[in-house]
Amino acid sequence: MNTTVKTASAAVGSVPTIASPVMFKQASAVLNATGTAQILKIAKAAKNAKRVVIIGHAAALTNISEFRFAISRERANVVKAALVKAGVTATIEIVAQSDNQPVKTQKTESAQAKNRRADVYIFG
Repeated sequence: MNTTVKTASAAVGSVPTIASPVMFKQASAVLNATGTAQILKIAKAAKNAKRVVIIGHAAALTNISEFRFAISRERANVVKAALVKAGVTATIEIVAQSDNQPVKTQKTESAQAKNRRADVYIFG
């Protein structure tokens, strides 16, 4: 998995740094060793940031929309807590997207695994 940090355009005139996503197992918001290492890289990139936005996502493998929103919110909160613990002092906002912004739309397990993530945007 690529764990670099890259820059991309934002819609509102500022240019955030977009970290590689923090990935999760199915129905889980627990950080594994890879996720923890990714958090440390993100924290380093966000050291002097003014604002961080974390968007939690879920796979579309369950028909229970409340669960998908809850797990995506929980994933964003777990990443936020880990960033705060790692020393990030920026204002951190979280957004729960459920399965509304999939990376992959195929209904296979391997495709949906890419949707179980939290995206992190670092501003200023």
